Amino acid sequence: MATFGGSFKHMLDGKGRVSLPSRFRKTIRDSALGGEFRLWLTRGLDGCLFVYPESAWEKQQQVLEALPANSREARLYVRQIMESTYEARMDSVGRITVPSQLLELAGLEKGGEVMVLGALSRFELWDPERYETHMASDASSFEDRAERFLL
Repeated sequence: MATFGGSFKHMLDGKGRVSLPSRFRKTIRDSALGGEFRLWLTRGLDGCLFVYPESAWEKQQQVLEALPANSREARLYVRQIMESTYEARMDSVGRITVPSQLLELAGLEKGGEVMVLGALSRFELWDPERYETHMASDASSFEDRAERFLL
């Protein structure tokens, strides 16, 4: 499975396209199913967008499909995710187009900066200011979190 790490600042062009970091492009190409460089963009948590390579999206889709159809909350969650999920194909120079609806959800502007942040099997697209605000909003330190989550 693909693994994404690191953070990079890029620009969104006037058409809503962002160039992916070269090491992300390599990871996507190496993990492509059937030679296609398809990605899935969807609303993320905390004000960002999640971007999944196809193999990771298939696992997310299995999780969504396993949610109980008789649960109102599960149905609403699936609707909220799927109404803002779009397929994107990486072009020959490593760009993807972010749909206007998702740009608005993440507070991203055409012609503005975007932070591309690796998050294991996916990566995230953030407005840099929103990211800084989000990270500063919790007084817990890295060490505090590490003590809670590391074995």
